[in-house]
Amino acid sequence: LKEGCKLRKRKNGFTLIELVIGLSIQLIIMGIGIRSVVISFERYNYHKEIIRENEKMDEAILTIYRYINKNMIDELTIDEINNEIKVTLRESHSKELQVIKKIRFNNLKSVTLESYKGYSGKCEAVNVVLRDAEKFDIVKKGEINYLIIKTIKGEERILCV
Repeated sequence: LKEGCKLRKRKNGFTLIELVIGLSIQLIIMGIGIRSVVISFERYNYHKEIIRENEKMDEAILTIYRYINKNMIDELTIDEINNEIKVTLRESHSKELQVIKKIRFNNLKSVTLESYKGYSGKCEAVNVVLRDAEKFDIVKKGEINYLIIKTIKGEERILCV
């Protein structure tokens, strides 16, 4: 019997069903992997924007703090009605020329630093300290003044003046 029957030799390879199942599993795994990469990239961009907003606010607060706490300040005036901080200082110890810096909120939704030299009252330079500002308020509680700055995106800082 064994001599008369020819046994079929099985070929080495995959059937069509095995290939379809294998490819399906690979596509599912690749889909999960690609979705994970897309989610990670979206989160990266979101956190990058938050960090940029924080850096803008921190830089604005540092700039204001530097002008409020300079060594050669003659006078620091806080105008709560106009939400303005006026710093009068000297350029150097030997000079009598006064420099006036006004930190305030303007109509263009930005906090600016205006520079005036001497007693002429003429503005010589305007620097933008913070763009896209929503709020710039000076609040007095007791003997302490607080400066509250808030951006359009909702980032808020409070500085004791």
